[in-house]
Amino acid sequence: MVHYVDLNRNVLPNELPFTQLLKRAEETCKKIKEIEQIYDDFTVELRAPENIPKMKEHIAQLLANTEVSAERLLNKIEADINQ
Repeated sequence: MVHYVDLNRNVLPNELPFTQLLKRAEETCKKIKEIEQIYDDFTVELRAPENIPKMKEHIAQLLANTEVSAERLLNKIEADINQ
């Protein structure tokens, strides 16, 4: 969990630089909960990858092959999911 202390009393909340990141984090949390619920509904075990270093290697290869930053790739994946 993250707790932000607002030191920008003269700035509207929607004008703060981190507002979009907070919204994105909340949406991601909702999507994760939805996925967990789907797995639960179908009684499928949700488990971590067996080999984390290998998974990270695959992600690095994906980023290298797409020639975009991790953030841009995440934005593209989110856009594809929301279609």
